[in-house]
Amino acid sequence: MNHSLKIIGVDPGLAKTGLGIIEITNDNSLKLIDWELIETESCEDLPKRLLKIYNKTLSFIERNSPQECGIEEIFFSKNAKSAFLVGQARGTTIVAISKKNIPIYEYTPIQVKQAICGYGRGEKEQLRYIVEKILNLNSETKSTRAQEHKSTSQQEKGNFIASGPLDSQHLACKVNSKSLTTTSKTTNFKYISPHVIDALSIAICHANSRKMQNLINK
Repeated sequence: MNHSLKIIGVDPGLAKTGLGIIEITNDNSLKLIDWELIETESCEDLPKRLLKIYNKTLSFIERNSPQECGIEEIFFSKNAKSAFLVGQARGTTIVAISKKNIPIYEYTPIQVKQAICGYGRGEKEQLRYIVEKILNLNSETKSTRAQEHKSTSQQEKGNFIASGPLDSQHLACKVNSKSLTTTSKTTNFKYISPHVIDALSIAICHANSRKMQNLINK
């Protein structure tokens, strides 16, 4: 790519919505720009919860000015009520993003895991590990972010540069559940929400897609 591109990833949910923005830089590397976790309380009325998601999403977008969006494609659930509520939250984020005329691209969970882990049935722990490696979220970075978290009142933000090109399949081969469990228990930092990790993974998935399109178009 001969110009940078900011991508927002969205992991929609009524109780927790994860937002994450990465940038494909001029040298084709990835830069983590910002992230946020939107939380609503079950004791609140549904309209108020949706309004909070809308306002927080819109504010996040206005603060970071992403150019494209990747969002998890809606899926059918055995729990119809739960799926209905998630669908409403998802629609709310789509309205907020569309208000800023940002193109939206949908990806299934299998597509995201395929792009990040190298196959569509990757485990959540593996997905987290690879996302952190791609975006260079090492232990020192996470500890710093934990201190920032205390002063930003439940908002999680970042500004770090990836250390190299995407190599998801190579990383996937080096991951095993035992080492991941040990790392998560012994590293002293504020644990990044799985919803934020999922949002960042969707953004990386879209970045992979854009990079491939650019290679084809050359």
